[in-house]
Amino acid sequence: MKKLNVGSTLLNKIFKSKKSNLVSKILELGKTMEDPECTFSFSGMLENLSELLASSHTNEEKLYANYYISMIYSKNYDYESEIISHSTIALELNATLKKLNQEQVFSLNHRLYKSYSEFNEHQNALKYLQAAIANANHRTQNEVSNLIALKAACFHEIGRYEEALQLNKEILSNPDLEEVKHLILNNLANNSYELGLMEDAEYYLKEMSKTDFDCPEDTFINKFNCIFQLAVLKFELGEIEKSTALFQQRLELAIDYGDNDYIEEAEIDIQQLSEKQLAQQN
Repeated sequence: MKKLNVGSTLLNKIFKSKKSNLVSKILELGKTMEDPECTFSFSGMLENLSELLASSHTNEEKLYANYYISMIYSKNYDYESEIISHSTIALELNATLKKLNQEQVFSLNHRLYKSYSEFNEHQNALKYLQAAIANANHRTQNEVSNLIALKAACFHEIGRYEEALQLNKEILSNPDLEEVKHLILNNLANNSYELGLMEDAEYYLKEMSKTDFDCPEDTFINKFNCIFQLAVLKFELGEIEKSTALFQQRLELAIDYGDNDYIEEAEIDIQQLSEKQLAQQN
């Protein structure tokens, strides 16, 4: 793999070249970032791009500088504010200039969706996710379906439960998405619960608990968590005996699996259930 850092010959040539115009320099740095065979210094690349942005005069120069600064921030954690700032500027400039291709526009919107989601600003996240989906014609059907699943999750977060339920049902009908079926079933259970469709919620949780994963631990954790949700649902419905039986079933599952942490968790939940029953009786 080629190692390209700030002090490397190539980056120095790109950055210090007097023959290249500013847009060309930015695009060359961007090409380095997009090359899967290249690695580079985050701080060094950011410094170079930031200097080019500070030197920019035209909107085209500002567009590409902001686009690639957004990209480099997205390759690291905890830079959501910076991603939002630079991505928003790039999209606003591109609305007039129309210089970015569909994949670049998709990427900007998807970065904004992820960043706003990190801040739990789900209304803004939905706005940019919908824009990303509108620019996802070049993506596979499975990728688009995954994006729609994220859209359904956004609907749920902002209280649009019926729309979330309908979208998740549509996604569940796709036979090519078997690997995320358990997640969609969980979403459907949550949608149904919020809509007061308790029988449906129970059905989806039971279906979810049947999921087998390649990893035995994942299969156990999925079933362990599903039984917990079913037990809580039964408790809220006033079906105390069924709730108690499910919590006991969960403890037995943990004992059979042989993990002391899960056994302890199940025992604590049973104790808390008993305390809640006593509180209700009093």
